[in-house]
Amino acid sequence: MDAQGILNKADEIETARQAARLEAIGPLASILAERKQLEAALAETDGPYRRA
Repeated sequence: MDAQGILNKADEIETARQAARLEAIGPLASILAERKQLEAALAETDGPYRRA
């Protein structure tokens, strides 16, 4: 394999790694966004709950 072949293979590997990262991060980002919404909703109930 020549230098260009090695560079092409390295690029293919990096592209595959990046795709795997994006695939893993997507669901995590959705869960994090939902968690932040739920935490905000819970924070809204703290004031009335403490007064009660």
